[in-house]
Amino acid sequence: MLESFDQAHGLHAYAAMASSTRLLPVPAMVHGGVSHRLLWLMARRLAQQGEPVWVIDGMADEAPGQGLLGRLLARDRQAPAWGGDPDEETVPGVRIVAGRQGLLRLANQMHSLGSEAALQLLLATVPGGAHVLLTAPVEVLAVCLQGSAARPLVALDGQPRSVVEAYNVVKVLLQAGEVHPVLVPMAPGAPGPRARGGAHVRADAQWQSLDAPVQALARCAQTHLGEDLQIWPVAYDDCRDTSADRVPESWWLKVLDSALVLSGRDRSMALTTVATPGAESDLRRS
Repeated sequence: MLESFDQAHGLHAYAAMASSTRLLPVPAMVHGGVSHRLLWLMARRLAQQGEPVWVIDGMADEAPGQGLLGRLLARDRQAPAWGGDPDEETVPGVRIVAGRQGLLRLANQMHSLGSEAALQLLLATVPGGAHVLLTAPVEVLAVCLQGSAARPLVALDGQPRSVVEAYNVVKVLLQAGEVHPVLVPMAPGAPGPRARGGAHVRADAQWQSLDAPVQALARCAQTHLGEDLQIWPVAYDDCRDTSADRVPESWWLKVLDSALVLSGRDRSMALTTVATPGAESDLRRS
């Protein structure tokens, strides 16, 4: 009898997770397009796993009369029903929705709605069970995510402008958004046994040159902002068509574990982060 109860409880929990929507915010970075690389690295990996992926692009304006996000957010409803097609689908399994005006409208409603209701409204614009990759200027994200358990993924490379911008993004998220971001240093190639000859030397040198500025940024954040930043470095391939399954599993589990989850079939339960089985807990620097 107890065994039957455990099985039923497990199946119920699995069904609830299957219908949950997971939000992975990526602040848009001005310099180098590094946030774009991170966004598509995650989108391709999720699509390869057969997961429904929606990218809400807060940098792109909705077309007049066609913008899905802006149209749904303009309705006077807390949880608008799903009733349309995405604006664009350019990568198999990845749907893209222009959302600049919709996100600005949502940000303006934050004081009256509160962060939880606003995020429920945002995530109700996509079907249940989807992974939502949200990218927008940090000022907009900080307002829309304010006080939530979201963990924005701040991408950066070794360029001085990228490091300075990443620090400013972290500062805005901490002070205005009251959320705890994660640094994601990115460099092409992966030092290790797959690299060969000169490619290995170049990749190794790039990672070594990236480490010092990232650690300096982390020290500044700890000293001046009081935040012990988590740092999750990852390599990307210079060829966009290269499969994203080369991303280390440990890194990927940490990213999934950081997602903000809206659970429950009625999409009205509290927004929390949910641990992914096998994910490492509270890792700092790797």
